[in-house]
Amino acid sequence: MAAFMNRFSWSASRGKLFKGCPRAYWLRYYGSWKGWERNAHAGRRIAYRIGKMTGMARWRGSIVHDTIEWASGRISKKLPVTLDAMKERARSDMKRGWRQSRDGLWVSDPKRNVNLAEHYYTGDTEDIQDWARNAQRGINDSLDRWWDLGWPEVLERLGIDDWVELEGRSTVQFRGVETYVQPDLAYWRDGVLMVVDWKTGKPREADRVQILIYVVWAIKELGVPMAKIRTQLVYLLEGHEKTSAVTTAELREFAEALWADIELVRASLSHVERNEARARDFPKTTDKDECARCDFRQLCYGAGDAPGPALAKDPPMIEEPESWPSA
Repeated sequence: MAAFMNRFSWSASRGKLFKGCPRAYWLRYYGSWKGWERNAHAGRRIAYRIGKMTGMARWRGSIVHDTIEWASGRISKKLPVTLDAMKERARSDMKRGWRQSRDGLWVSDPKRNVNLAEHYYTGDTEDIQDWARNAQRGINDSLDRWWDLGWPEVLERLGIDDWVELEGRSTVQFRGVETYVQPDLAYWRDGVLMVVDWKTGKPREADRVQILIYVVWAIKELGVPMAKIRTQLVYLLEGHEKTSAVTTAELREFAEALWADIELVRASLSHVERNEARARDFPKTTDKDECARCDFRQLCYGAGDAPGPALAKDPPMIEEPESWPSA
């Protein structure tokens, strides 16, 4: 069996993490490598666990996406779906994940159990419980918007050959670099490929950048001409959509910016071909606000009195990553 290799790849989320803090990027994609092994160094084990962590806002978004995927899948099979059923499913998923996080089931299996950063660093406080109630309301509101925007009717009208992709995780080769893409939905409408991204936050410039990599995927992997592609950003928090065509100039500008981001990270690698990286070449950010939000702050500043590290019986401090054994 071939050895499991840590190969260089790219995604929109990787670019965002690197720009926020190069050290967090290193911990997520290099320091965590082989942290799942039984005898892993404590630093790598913790980095792997934290790499599987989520935060309340991200968790809320993933539940909305999962619920819409479930409903869309049923519609594609001509099975009944109601808004109440969607909300009940989302509520059940949230209750199950909340228990996993609160009870520390992630200690033994961080890959298959929810670990909320809020629980990990703060505990099951009244404030955290209020956040959870707000998240539940946000989930229900997003599902209401999806329903009110008429998406069940849109999907019900699709023929079997009109469905192209539904939350499928794919890759596209971008100038020789494997790039991950996960369009929420792609479907044919009147001879045009509609590429959809559900958004559970407020509109940002980065939203357009993210969906353009899906356009590259549609062109290269599906062979669809750019002129026959439209992007749909659906903002569920505000209940509106933005449908756009893509121009050659826009796609060229996006491709050059994407390649510049990739090259910036590769320039920090100690060996590009072997995808090797040293922690000292990925410095910590000096933005303390970024540190305060970072899932990996335990590995930079110690566990302190955080309940999660105590539950996992982590050492109070981990030595600097430069001294960690090679993975």
